[in-house]
Amino acid sequence: MERCGPRVAIFPGILRSSNEATLSCTVGLVKVVTVTIAMTAIDKSGRRPLLLAGTLFMTLGLLGLGGIFSLDAGPYNGKLPDR
Repeated sequence: MERCGPRVAIFPGILRSSNEATLSCTVGLVKVVTVTIAMTAIDKSGRRPLLLAGTLFMTLGLLGLGGIFSLDAGPYNGKLPDR
């Protein structure tokens, strides 16, 4: 039997009480609901305002992340951890 989903445990604590098919269906249902909400937002506000807002927030997030890395802040001091 072939499976149509990832074999990675998305919900490791729930996996003991549920089977993989139930979890896969739950993830699919959540995807359908969120896509429906997103499409409704696109229809109401239009593509351009959402595109500009998304670009603005991504730019701010990347600038903040770059600022943190340039300060060498954090436990790794700007370097990747050794494996």
